[in-house]
Amino acid sequence: MTHEVESRPAELTHSVHGLGATQTIDYAQVALAILQYSGLCIANLDPELRLVEANNEFVHHVSGTSASLSGRSFLDFLNPGTQEQARRHFGRLASGQRSAFTDYLVGVSLQGGQFTGHLTAIANHSDTGRMSGVTVIVQPDGASAEPPRPVRKNRALNPLDARILEGIAAGASTIQLAAKLHLSRQGIEYRVSSLLRKHRVPNRAALVSRAYATGVLTIGAWPPSVRPEFIE
Repeated sequence: MTHEVESRPAELTHSVHGLGATQTIDYAQVALAILQYSGLCIANLDPELRLVEANNEFVHHVSGTSASLSGRSFLDFLNPGTQEQARRHFGRLASGQRSAFTDYLVGVSLQGGQFTGHLTAIANHSDTGRMSGVTVIVQPDGASAEPPRPVRKNRALNPLDARILEGIAAGASTIQLAAKLHLSRQGIEYRVSSLLRKHRVPNRAALVSRAYATGVLTIGAWPPSVRPEFIE
């Protein structure tokens, strides 16, 4: 099954009577203007989280074309280290536990580049009450003109913790990290717990999001890379 990734304005107009004239407000064009020129990345997904339609900003940020995005899973455009948390959020929408959620997003383009922003996902329901799709809205982080802030000592990482953080951001499991770094599973879990406390986050997905948001991980680098100034 394929889907056209396009914008579909609703066909709706409203006539205003007054002063002997009738003015027609084309709400479809107003909505389309908001959709295309708001600076937000907006897309509609089917119940399986595949792209059905998207605006130009979304297409631009994932560096694709309408054809290349057709039928792709939205999860394909998330950093591997944050996909599991997003999958749980979307699962709650599908089960009816929640009608919407917001989270910090680390996005991945088709060329491997990355971008960050705030994600809002809203469930759409059919007349039967079942989820018929999801509207996702991403507010990308803007480029900052401010000079880089000095690295706080409590944010600096030793080389081993930096490699563990890079592995988590790449989606590596505890077993994979242990084998790669020649440590025990317990040793990896201990150091991951230390990273969670250092960054004041509850889980690995939030750790990756915080690391990108605070500049510890390099935006646009794949595989993920801790910036040198954050390594002791």
